Amino acid sequence: MIMRLSYTNLETFKGTKTWENKVLYNIAAVGSFALPKVYNDFIVYPVEQWELDSFLKDVIVKKDCKIFRYETETSKIGGFAPVIEINMVSGLVYFNDGSEDVAFETVSAKPTYINLNINQK
Repeated sequence: MIMRLSYTNLETFKGTKTWENKVLYNIAAVGSFALPKVYNDFIVYPVEQWELDSFLKDVIVKKDCKIFRYETETSKIGGFAPVIEINMVSGLVYFNDGSEDVAFETVSAKPTYINLNINQK
């Protein structure tokens, strides 16, 4: 299984990314990734500063990681966008472990690809 982590500069990129025109709660998407054996792409959105200052303030963030929200076709139907942790160097993703308080799994998922806006580096 090949995993690719890439960054796109939308100002110079000639073409369209699948995530480029996606919006969640008036916030523009900043990337996407796919997992093996999962039909839909995961669209990635930045978390807002008020989220980092409130319910995410006590979350332990792993080295080289950032917290984002993601949306899939399924979560869109349910109207929710869970948080996810992405390693900005390796491209590994860590899903919320499902506990009442936000905490991320210790075992990562390995996407087949991950592409983020270069401004997220």
